[in-house]
Amino acid sequence: MFMTTLKPQSSIMNSLKPHEIIKLSANIKSKPVLKEKIGPAEFSIFCSSPLHEPVWSNESEHLLIKEARRTYQRYGKVPLIDPLDSKSAVYLTRTTYPVEINGKWENAEEWLSMRFVPASGDPLLTEDVIYEVIYDGQKQKPLLPHLAEIKGLKTKELVKGLVTHSRISAVRPYIINGDFLKSQQNKSEGHHLGKNRYTALSFALMNQAFFQDAAKLGKQFTTLTSLMHRELTDNILTIKEGIKLPFIDAAEALMLNKQETVRLDQSYPKIRFMYPGYFLNIHDLVRLLKTGLLPKEVLNTYLLHPTTIEEMLASPKMHHFSNMGQLFLTKGPISQTNLTGDQLRNNMNKYVRDGPVLRIMSVSAWLQGVKTMIEYCRK
Repeated sequence: MFMTTLKPQSSIMNSLKPHEIIKLSANIKSKPVLKEKIGPAEFSIFCSSPLHEPVWSNESEHLLIKEARRTYQRYGKVPLIDPLDSKSAVYLTRTTYPVEINGKWENAEEWLSMRFVPASGDPLLTEDVIYEVIYDGQKQKPLLPHLAEIKGLKTKELVKGLVTHSRISAVRPYIINGDFLKSQQNKSEGHHLGKNRYTALSFALMNQAFFQDAAKLGKQFTTLTSLMHRELTDNILTIKEGIKLPFIDAAEALMLNKQETVRLDQSYPKIRFMYPGYFLNIHDLVRLLKTGLLPKEVLNTYLLHPTTIEEMLASPKMHHFSNMGQLFLTKGPISQTNLTGDQLRNNMNKYVRDGPVLRIMSVSAWLQGVKTMIEYCRK
């Protein structure tokens, strides 16, 4: 076992080339916890760091997970490894399948990683239940006690059975055939194939593997939370035939009235504004910026080139805001404006909704949905 403590690490990491990823893949010696062949694709699911065990099982898996998590750098300087990894079960799926290129069939490979964060353990709770609150239009209240009441449990009992989806990230597909690589003009680069093709099914299989592994350890999880953008839950994690996983909006799961909503706790500005591309609705944000709230000269100071202000305002992307957290967290007066940081954040809190949406599911209903998706794909 590759015994390395899961310490927070810098987000600075150069992207691996396909030939480097192929080498890491070949060096994985761990036995998959689940192996499936569904249609033309073969799935190997690895548990790279078991629940409540702060070590990586394999150096190659460790590096592949860090490579996948580089996708989070579109939001800013997100640590590749953080304190929650020390108690989480971290999974990695390798999917291999044939693709036709220039009339010839080649083998492709792609990766998906995610972690399951239990609310119990150190650090206590998960980000979802810490930073999300119930808001009635005037005041906000903690989410966890209300959820416990709905389920007829004490808060400690709820925490013991609660787990959270986190850090869903991918390595793009690439060709792995040696002959094909030799035919490339720059063979060391490999050959990328665009978007991942089996994200939804890989995600479902990792969920199946985790809850099976947890049961073997005597862990009985009853509640699952997911803080995700609708683009992920409604499109990327849906197979093309329209089969969806049973994500339930928190407001519905908590049986809130029409005046109540679930949102990020606005008393934690660092959370909401440090990674605005993720935690803020970027379309609401752009509408607010178009009013001239901040001069273009100020925005341009924090915009990473080669993107222009005009491009960002016309067609906003999450990565456009990766360097703006420091602007949105300004303390005191903002240079070249009549605004203070507090006034800017008050405007944003008033007019800009959250980006991701919290979902809360019972594990039994969730696993039935996972089973439905997997069985459908077997047909």
